[in-house]
Formats: sequence, structure tokens, C-alpha cells
Amino acid sequence: MKVQKECEQLTFELRRQGRERKFDKGSLKQHFEQEIDRRREKSKLLEYQIEQLDVLPLGSELNDGEVDMIVDVDIGDDWDKIMSEPSVVIKNGKVFEIRQGGH
Repeated sequence: MKVQKECEQLTFELRRQGRERKFDKGSLKQHFEQEIDRRREKSKLLEYQIEQLDVLPLGSELNDGEVDMIVDVDIGDDWDKIMSEPSVVIKNGKVFEIRQGGH
């Protein structure tokens, strides 16, 4: 719904800018159409992802992205343990669990 609202806002803004004639209409229209197309593609991707969620069994976990982090190391630390990839489980928008080494 948010992406749809953004498309509607961009279409409105395109019409408004076109009436004011401050910019070259051709390049302005092309720019807005590219932004609208980007959002429509994003909307299609989100719809596909929602469909895929319906197929997953309850309790399944998804890898939704990666984040870099800073890690404190001290002399004598176990390097293999430090370099094993920790997982952060997010549930309802909050950090639910941090797993060291992908356990």
C-alpha cells in the first residue's frame, strides 16, 4: 500500500510540475516515469514475497539481508568463533535472538 501511495504521489507531482513548466517536460516526465516504474517493480517483488510466505511452514526462518558489525577482540580470543557468522533473529520488528556461529 505504501508503494502504491508513492506511485500516486509521483503521478500527482508530475502533473503539478508539468503545469508549472519550470522544467523541461520531456526529461521531467521521463524521470517521474522511471521512479514510478521502480516502485511498481518493487510492488511486484513484495507481492511475490508475500505469496512465497504463504507456502512456508510455520516457524520457518528467512535470510532477509546482511549487516556489517564491529566486533571487539582481545589477545587469546578464539578467532574461529569470532569469524563464525552470528545470526540475529528479528521477530515483529524487534531483535528476538542473537545466535553465534549460525546455530
